[in-house]
Amino acid sequence: MQVMMTGVAPSVEELKSIVDYTSYDPSISNEIFNNIKNNWYWSGSADANIPVYAWFVGFTSGNVGSYSTEYDLYVRCVRSESYWSFYPLDYLIIKNDNIIEDNQKELEWQREDDGVKRTWEAACQYCENLVLDGHSDWRIPDVEELSSIVDYTIYNPSISNEIFNNVKSSYYWSGSKHAYLTSYAWYVHFLGGRVEGNAKSKSYYVRCVRSGSTSFSISASEEYGYVPLLVSFSCTVSSGSSPYEYEWDFGDGSEASIQQNPSHVFNVAGYYSVLCTVTDSSGQRFTETINIDVQQSQELVLEPLEATLTSGVAPLLTTFFCEVASGNPPYTYSWNFGDGTQAVSQERPEHIFQSQGIFTVRCTVTDAAGQRASGTISIETSEKTSKAIIIAGGGAYETNAIWEDTVTCVQIAYRALRNQGFEEEKIYFISPDNEIDIDGDGDFDVDAYATLDEVYNAVTFWTVSSNPPDELLIYMTDHGGVGKFMLNEDQEWLYASDLDLWLDTIQKNMDVDVILVYDACYSGSFIQYMTPPPGKLRILITSSGPDEPASFADDTLYSFSYPFWVRIIQSGSLYNGFTSGTTQMCGRQIPQIEANWILQDGLNIVPNEKDDKEIANTIRLGKGYALAAVPPVIEDVPETIALDGRDSARLWAGSIITASGELDRVWAMVIPPDAYSGSADVPVTGLPVVELRDGDSDGVYEALYDGFGKKGIYEVNFFAMYKVMSGDLEVEVISDPVMTTVIQTGSGTLNIDTPDKYVSMTNDAAVCRVPSGYVYHVYGCQGSNSVVIESGSGGRLVNFPGGNVITIEGISNDFIVSRSGATVTFRGSDGTLLVMPASSVSQSINFQDKFFDLVIESGLVKLGGQTVTLESLQVQ
Repeated sequence: MQVMMTGVAPSVEELKSIVDYTSYDPSISNEIFNNIKNNWYWSGSADANIPVYAWFVGFTSGNVGSYSTEYDLYVRCVRSESYWSFYPLDYLIIKNDNIIEDNQKELEWQREDDGVKRTWEAACQYCENLVLDGHSDWRIPDVEELSSIVDYTIYNPSISNEIFNNVKSSYYWSGSKHAYLTSYAWYVHFLGGRVEGNAKSKSYYVRCVRSGSTSFSISASEEYGYVPLLVSFSCTVSSGSSPYEYEWDFGDGSEASIQQNPSHVFNVAGYYSVLCTVTDSSGQRFTETINIDVQQSQELVLEPLEATLTSGVAPLLTTFFCEVASGNPPYTYSWNFGDGTQAVSQERPEHIFQSQGIFTVRCTVTDAAGQRASGTISIETSEKTSKAIIIAGGGAYETNAIWEDTVTCVQIAYRALRNQGFEEEKIYFISPDNEIDIDGDGDFDVDAYATLDEVYNAVTFWTVSSNPPDELLIYMTDHGGVGKFMLNEDQEWLYASDLDLWLDTIQKNMDVDVILVYDACYSGSFIQYMTPPPGKLRILITSSGPDEPASFADDTLYSFSYPFWVRIIQSGSLYNGFTSGTTQMCGRQIPQIEANWILQDGLNIVPNEKDDKEIANTIRLGKGYALAAVPPVIEDVPETIALDGRDSARLWAGSIITASGELDRVWAMVIPPDAYSGSADVPVTGLPVVELRDGDSDGVYEALYDGFGKKGIYEVNFFAMYKVMSGDLEVEVISDPVMTTVIQTGSGTLNIDTPDKYVSMTNDAAVCRVPSGYVYHVYGCQGSNSVVIESGSGGRLVNFPGGNVITIEGISNDFIVSRSGATVTFRGSDGTLLVMPASSVSQSINFQDKFFDLVIESGLVKLGGQTVTLESLQVQ
């Protein structure tokens, strides 16, 4: 057979695919093919058993067999690749233990036949009656379908035993009748793959098939429920020939429905198999079943309602419990708290009773059977009296770099307390600066100068006089030390042990809860000193650990205090305030909370335990008012940015979700590699802040920042904020920070970019460029160094010995230079240069709209060739 060797003869599968088993002599369409012959045609497929044989197809009736290749037969050539695979393992897959799926012809096969030989009629009936894998629409396969599972590359059997179970090298009936011999039907011999016809009276095996991808499905509105159960059924058919006839058997002995989408009520408990039969216009039938579990209902009975607290001072936070003694799950819950508020679908809701009164709380439960039951519990609240002491420590002395931050923090604390119902006369403000307007009304509001005696009087006398409170809050901020807090510039210290003694005195003599919020370096060191008397509530919150500095940057937005008090404005929740401040610190400092005062191993108090947080979570400051404002959420920021010497990078934040729909500010705060490398005595201030803008309104806020000039890893924290009004207060609602990192690996001269931080310059000829807009502190220059302050900066330059050169360009802010001997060139206008030689600490010279070269000597300034002393001269 020469043509077979050319490779253009069709495979046996391709060749038999053009057989028309409904016609005879020839069994191929003469309307499509020309010059057809009712004879044998070669395929290009070799016999897997006898290599010198090849498969042929006889186009008289459509039989398939093999024959010696030395004989001449006809050939009908084919070209190109097949549009689909003819290799069974490509399209037959195991669906489960019972089913083989043909994902090419969209059929499902019986994986294992029953091993019984039957006549053709009996085989057809067997498949029609078969119920397998939940389906009852099985049928006997036609000859094309049956021969499609033959694998002509194997022999004895010629069907995969990796796919089908218990395969046999035997004869299997198809459902196709012989087109000429009506008493015959087609079979496939799975020894090698022959396709022949034989008398229907013969007994052969049968493997059933169903149309697996028929677009026919049924559904039920309920598959589980209680008597009486109303179920709505639906049937969807998108194959076959319309119109369709429907029959629903509900399995409970009731009359069948012929609707497409019927409803039915099951009045007796039981497990029902609902059968839907669809018949199309051609007589083809499809069936599907769905199971309905109907249970006998139980009476719905509730246990008595319970609450964690049934009485207390408002705002009172309590958790309710409703337990079902018997009923039919699932249950839905509806709560009425008796104060005009409700909750739905919560089994154990929390609720805050904001005002004084007696409230009847009702819970109504509905079960799956539609039964309803209710229970009530009474809650009694009394009005809470709150007082607060705010202490701004330190003072406005010249070297206090965080005084302005301290003032901002006490102002936002005052606003938060007033917003939560603290009366003005019940907030006692102590400060070393008498000229502070804490409430913004234009008047100074300091009640006492910050001394130890005044703090003692406030805690022990003012607190208990004139309507003693149920709640005393003390807030302190500025500089701290180990176990102490600095009250004023004379370094008068408030020691933790003294404050503990004073608080013990008032808590032993009266029933008052004490909350102390302390934001300063080393503030966590107070914890070991502040244990309350037994049975008394005292909660201590500190902004840092016992040996950590505190951060104050970006006008205190990057501090513990600011987000803490903003969250108090929003919710009054002490614990929410703590978590908000903690999140803001991004792990740079570890805020502490202590409430249970339990010694670990009898030695130390351990903060931040689960009990500490749970106790704090019950506290609502003042009235506990909640503001309906959801913080923004930043979903997208850059991944880690790597720089190799280049000091700039694009910072951006996108996909920002905000309930308000608008944002008032988006920004990034850059934490340089050595920002926290200094002494814990020195607060971390002046971290770079980059304002991000959405110039093209695409929802991405961005800016180019060029301050990555120092080797190491920078942390960049992104924030978003919008403003809302709470009464007459404007409240900033700030997102939690989202962090990325910038890694600078470059070598050579890099800009020093750590504003408002002490930096050592120890190498000769080092150059420090201070970017525009930053406050900068430089410490300890040795040798000959140069510092260039770019236009728009402002800051403090300290400890510059002789030989150093300072150039100040285009300044519009104040500068302070201390330590004599440095050469200062001031090029700019509308600025102030305060020169502080070693012998003087208080004089200043103000230069405007001119250029000056200043040579600083100890105690003297040479100006335009004239020598003036700083002791008595101030030039405007």
